[in-house]
Amino acid sequence: EIASASARGGERGAELDPASSALVAKTLQFLHQTIAALAETPAPEPALRLFVDAARLADAAGMETLAYDFFESAMTIYEDDISDSRAQKSALSIMVGALQPCRSFTAESRETLSHKSIGYASRLLKKPDQCAAVASCAHLFWSDAVKDGKGVLSCLKKALTIASKARVAASATGKGAGDALALHIAVLNKHLYFFERGVDGVDAKVIRELLEHINGELANDDTPAPPDVEAYYSATMRHVKHQKLRGGEIGARFAEIVA
Repeated sequence: EIASASARGGERGAELDPASSALVAKTLQFLHQTIAALAETPAPEPALRLFVDAARLADAAGMETLAYDFFESAMTIYEDDISDSRAQKSALSIMVGALQPCRSFTAESRETLSHKSIGYASRLLKKPDQCAAVASCAHLFWSDAVKDGKGVLSCLKKALTIASKARVAASATGKGAGDALALHIAVLNKHLYFFERGVDGVDAKVIRELLEHINGELANDDTPAPPDVEAYYSATMRHVKHQKLRGGEIGARFAEIVA
């Protein structure tokens, strides 16, 4: 009954009749207490996932305050109880993936949760994980619920900065050049995703600069790129050329990138 009530709310723009609303709120509050008890057993990772699932349910019911509380509880577990780097990476991916499609939040609440997520992403242990997670956070600013080009661009710039730091470290140590190049290609792909969707600020000039850098690295005989990195870049360029040949608005946009 709780699931069907929530579904009805989602179908009608998250509006529930008073009886259904009271049922959902009471059930979600009980869920919060139950999951909090689970977290103390301790079982932080299952509890985090359950808090996130409950947040999605509350969001579908249009209960912004409860959805926010569930996300906040999940983030508290992340901060206090999850220290393993792989577990942090997985937990953050779960939280970001769940937050991105949420519709019930005010701009202020969504911004708070999004920027917390970016902070977690930038503090992951490994540079490749940082780069991927920060770039993924860009999706928090561009969905059916929000269109914030500045937020998208900020995340992409942060991800590119992390990739550039990895390149500098690789140059200093003589190790990891291929991994650093792969990070730049991954950031390029994120730029292309948002460029295709017409996000303000993600323009052809930035992408051309990325392409110029990557092409320069690939042409460097002193540090040849691993075959998998070359294949990754080739697949990316095939996509770019395919989009150019589509014609119309998309084709014209991608024609600004490649001749």
